[in-house]
Amino acid sequence: MFSNRPIKFIGRKEAQEQERNQLDNVVARRFYIIIGVVIVIASIFALRLFYMQVNKSDFIQQS
Repeated sequence: MFSNRPIKFIGRKEAQEQERNQLDNVVARRFYIIIGVVIVIASIFALRLFYMQVNKSDFIQQS
């Protein structure tokens, strides 16, 4: 019926720490999204360059 957990009071310090942790999580999530987008764009450029070098090499050599 009763839990053995101690009672925890949330004061100003704990509220500020919780708010800071939430802000840090948002910033970290946005950073990971930006890094993911950069990796995807770099991969697209690398694949496009590979395609041009392999499949269009005869056209490039004639120029």
